[in-house]
Amino acid sequence: MKIVAAAMLGAAVALAVAPACAQAPAPIPPAEPAAPRVQIKPIRDNIYWAPGEGRNGNSGVVVGKTGVILIDVMASKAAGEALLADAAKLTSKPVKYVILTGAAGEAIQGLAAVPPGLPIIAHESTARRLRLWIDQRARFAPPEARMPTELIHGARSTRTLDGVKMEFLHLAAAHTDTEMAIYLPQRKVVFAGWVVQAQPDFPIIHAKDGGGDFNMGGSALGWITFTKGLLALDADTYVLGKGELWTKADLRRRLEAQEAVVRQIREMVAAGRSHDEIRASLGPAANLKGRHFDFMFSEIAYDEITGAKR
Repeated sequence: MKIVAAAMLGAAVALAVAPACAQAPAPIPPAEPAAPRVQIKPIRDNIYWAPGEGRNGNSGVVVGKTGVILIDVMASKAAGEALLADAAKLTSKPVKYVILTGAAGEAIQGLAAVPPGLPIIAHESTARRLRLWIDQRARFAPPEARMPTELIHGARSTRTLDGVKMEFLHLAAAHTDTEMAIYLPQRKVVFAGWVVQAQPDFPIIHAKDGGGDFNMGGSALGWITFTKGLLALDADTYVLGKGELWTKADLRRRLEAQEAVVRQIREMVAAGRSHDEIRASLGPAANLKGRHFDFMFSEIAYDEITGAKR
């Protein structure tokens, strides 16, 4: 899917964006009553992806020598079951591993459908966030019995799972502080997770100082660092957290659009422009009176550039 370069964070803010985390204890909602449609699609050479419908994020399916590796598992038990059922149509090999690219609720509640005892791989930052959610009975908490069992540490790590070489990248805080991209160098494919989503036309940042549901340690400037790292890979296909597959050119356009936003904010701050003036000059977002700005890339970038607290 080709993107329209979102020059100044346009009106797509008006889209409903599901909150990523509840800070106060809240009951865990029941699973969706009916399984959504899940259709696994090929990328290349035993690498597949499953587009997420509704509130489900995208998932990956990698067929190894003896089994299947799932990358993210949708937003509910019903959706997770549908993903497993479609994978079983693809191959008779059993699921051997589950990898989580982060703590996005759109990608983890399907863990309830995963058979017990499977290795669940995640970055240590994701495991910390999921443990917090379980302790708080947060709305996107995973099942207690499906917590990660194998942790990735640091910014970069390489492993071979069932004959498939994978690089795990946790380059900076971005959408949140939990994201980890999965790079398959032999296939030039990256599962970018929620570092990148197709809509809205700018990255959603659940920032440290956003407050409420948006307090997840994300960073606008960190997003730029992470995205530059993804572009530096020898890859040609990027599976997003949500949306169609992107090429390197698609991702570069998104990065250039956000770098332009950061440059404009820096220039206006240096010129002594007020926050309201900067917000107004960035486009239609200024007309969303009464709406929440906490997840917007431009707002978080402004806070980080100026050291502002909200």
